Amino acid sequence: MVVKSVQAPAPGSVGMELSANSVGGKKGASSKKALKKQQQAAKREANARIHAKLTSARLDDASGLPRNVLVDFVPFAKFERNGLAVDLEFYARGNGEQSMVPAEVVDFCFDLTERNMRQHYEQSGWGWNALKKRRELEDEEARLLVARDRATNKLVAFMHFRFEREDDALVLYVYEIQIEQDESVARKGLGKQIMLLAELIGRKWGMDWVMLTVLNCNTPAVQFYHKLKYTVDETSPQNDIENEGCPYTILSKQLDLSKRR
Repeated sequence: MVVKSVQAPAPGSVGMELSANSVGGKKGASSKKALKKQQQAAKREANARIHAKLTSARLDDASGLPRNVLVDFVPFAKFERNGLAVDLEFYARGNGEQSMVPAEVVDFCFDLTERNMRQHYEQSGWGWNALKKRRELEDEEARLLVARDRATNKLVAFMHFRFEREDDALVLYVYEIQIEQDESVARKGLGKQIMLLAELIGRKWGMDWVMLTVLNCNTPAVQFYHKLKYTVDETSPQNDIENEGCPYTILSKQLDLSKRR
């Protein structure tokens, strides 16, 4: 039988190896902590930039009151086409209890929404919640563009939108766009101009997307938005097989083509 000789390790070599590994581990942990701090700092800076842009879009820098977004788009605040002439007006609540929105405007927006949408809400299975809808219109973040007929001085259409954040993207979210269905107002191109104005406002104030929710049973509205190149958003419940049969779809149009979500 041949016995192979085994060389013993040099004194202290095992201890030295463990010590080296231990130091390496500490250096690795330190590097990870430094990287995590850098990532957290970058996240805070990104959040600060997003918050600043969102605040600037919502509020006037000098007064702190809701920014009148029509000031930069005066030519688009007038609509004269197909026998219809209207002027757009802007309304929003202040930061306190005092409202900057006349009761006439809130009542009109609510009544028109109920006349146009109650049947769709009930058909979808959601049901009509009058209190919730009125509270949406009276919310401090609500921004209203209202169309007034020059000939009759009556309100004939409105858009309710808000500047919001969706993850790291800035969004102009269209909550409602409603047009009187009278033949003297409907299908004249007013709705299209109001939507295009919303896109201009979004671009002006650094929004990345325009988003909206549409009830699937409201076929004319779905067709209207598709004609304006709105597509199913990645956050829409239809993208999740578990939500198949959901009564609504989230649509969007990208304003900043360099931005991804």
